[in-house]
Amino acid sequence: MSIEAAGGPGLSIEASAVGLAAHDAARWAAQAGVAVRELRDLDEAHAVIALLVEIWGRPENP
Repeated sequence: MSIEAAGGPGLSIEASAVGLAAHDAARWAAQAGVAVRELRDLDEAHAVIALLVEIWGRPENP
């Protein structure tokens, strides 16, 4: 079932919410001076995890 959203005919509420979230994420990233992109491989995922651990620390219960 598709419910028409403000984005136009045939656009589901979920699709418009995802589009809005992506737009907001891009705007906030630009304001922070960072680029957001898809990770290409597992090594990049590990690098992101290491960066987040450096920023926020490691949780008590991983």
